[in-house]
Amino acid sequence: MLRMSLSGDSTHEDVLPRRLGARKGVLNSAIGSLRTQLGDKRYEKLTAALSLFLGIESAVVLGDVCLLPADKARDVKVWGAGVLLAAAMAEASQGAGQTKSKRAATPVQALKKRAPGKVVASRRGAA
Repeated sequence: MLRMSLSGDSTHEDVLPRRLGARKGVLNSAIGSLRTQLGDKRYEKLTAALSLFLGIESAVVLGDVCLLPADKARDVKVWGAGVLLAAAMAEASQGAGQTKSKRAATPVQALKKRAPGKVVASRRGAA
């Protein structure tokens, strides 16, 4: 089943069960109030990106590939989620009221415009 899912062949869509899980519900509960501020498109992109930090996939990568203990893996996930959230918020505030041609092309560019030379930190203050 995993092989079929990763093959990218759309003919398997009817055969494969959907893995909806609880990620979207958890994220909507946590940051759903930001949908209006971010806009639907940016909010959906943010929740898709943040879903990478939840579930077994991130645990496997950080534990087995990066060889991080559970507490350090959690710190990385919190930091990464914070960076994504800050970037989305910066992109939304930077893009408000501007024409598309004047907006930053990426959330990282929006962060750089908003606070040049500053590092985004996690809730724990680690950079």
